[in-house]
Amino acid sequence: FFWFFLLWVLLGVDMVGFVDSFGLLKVGGAGRRRCHGRRRVVWKAEAEDGKSGQDGGGRRKLLVVPVSVASGSNVLFPGAFVKLAVDDKETVEAIKQGIDGKGTETDVIGHFFVETNNEMSKVGTRAAIVEKQDVFAPDGTSILEMTCLGMSRLKMLEVVSASPFLADVEQFSDDPTEEDLFATEKELLDTMSDVIQLSMKLTVKDGDGQGTLNELDRVVESLRDPSKMEATGALNSALRHETVSFLIADLIDQPIYERRRLLESRDTKERMEYTIGYLEAQRSELAAKAAVMDAVG
Repeated sequence: FFWFFLLWVLLGVDMVGFVDSFGLLKVGGAGRRRCHGRRRVVWKAEAEDGKSGQDGGGRRKLLVVPVSVASGSNVLFPGAFVKLAVDDKETVEAIKQGIDGKGTETDVIGHFFVETNNEMSKVGTRAAIVEKQDVFAPDGTSILEMTCLGMSRLKMLEVVSASPFLADVEQFSDDPTEEDLFATEKELLDTMSDVIQLSMKLTVKDGDGQGTLNELDRVVESLRDPSKMEATGALNSALRHETVSFLIADLIDQPIYERRRLLESRDTKERMEYTIGYLEAQRSELAAKAAVMDAVG
């Protein structure tokens, strides 16, 4: 958690404010996501031997917050923020009390996606709770609202208990590669910058939109500065590329099944190239609109 938190501090981003506003660029961006912990979840994730990819961190017990597609949720990427609203009493109490005092992490949850058929995804995200508060719904229901920061990916190994939902999980990262990905990363950041600049041109009269786009532009430009990434003390080149691939992928609107595929993928270059392709199409569309705007004055 520390190096992700430090990264955003070094980039100068108001984390809570950023998660509230960046949906202006991300079409269809989800805001607060309601989580109903009492839904029956069919768990079909099988334990893996951890021999492939970069697995690490060991087996650990973690509180899982199942987030359903019916709530308008989305897949949480490492480095991204999400707002959750939890109304299940056992889950809320577990978050507030630090679970059971027997090794389960406090202020950290496992964010796992639940499909419409109530099947739990095999892969989720370890997320730090950076802000939480009690609120009341119009019907008087007590709700715990949280802003969470995705930290790393998890695979679920075994369910420990159903209420609250505790599971043994294991952290993993992308497969190692000998290929130099700095050129691909530069292309990704350049294409994202082009999209932001064209969006700014088309929303010149939208003060709020301009402010958000300026913030996004500053974040993208900061990601080009290796010193800010290296200052976290934990970002080697491979982890840097993986982190940037997720940070940029989170800024584009994608179907849930594509986001899940990107989350589960262990190929950093493939994730970058997919996002570049999506952004190139968006850039072409925005450029055409800008040309029309110039033509009509």
